[in-house]
Amino acid sequence: MLAGAAVIVAAGLWFGGIVPPGGSGEHLSAVTAPASTAAASRQQAQPSFLSDASPRVREAYAFAAGHGDDLIYIPCYCGCGEHSGHRNVRDCFIKQQTAAGITYDDHGSGCDICVSIVLDVKAKQAEGQTLAATRKFIDARYSKIGPGTNTPLPPGMEE
Repeated sequence: MLAGAAVIVAAGLWFGGIVPPGGSGEHLSAVTAPASTAAASRQQAQPSFLSDASPRVREAYAFAAGHGDDLIYIPCYCGCGEHSGHRNVRDCFIKQQTAAGITYDDHGSGCDICVSIVLDVKAKQAEGQTLAATRKFIDARYSKIGPGTNTPLPPGMEE
């Protein structure tokens, strides 16, 4: 079943122009790592496809692993909602997160827009910004780049 899902994702990435024709498909794999809590997920080993990634990309994955509950309210503006079916920026990094572990998505590892959005969220949270204020900042900064994902507003934010 996982192999079938990988084929569907690969086809979507190829048709979306994310993976060039004839590509190895190496970057389409997702790995599952144990994660029982948000704190543990921040400390767990990252997926092997990040072994050669920049520190910036690894930082974004680590933040996404520990803050997925916040990132579900933050849209992505790279177009992934259209070509990959993502609903928010969390989906660019995390396919699924349960008490049993995290299944990573490698999309974020090759997309500077996704990484930049997550690191901006991290910075705003470090400044003490509310999730609603962070969402407004992200929308204002990135909405001109491309179509946003269909992401719900965070609690307390009015339309």
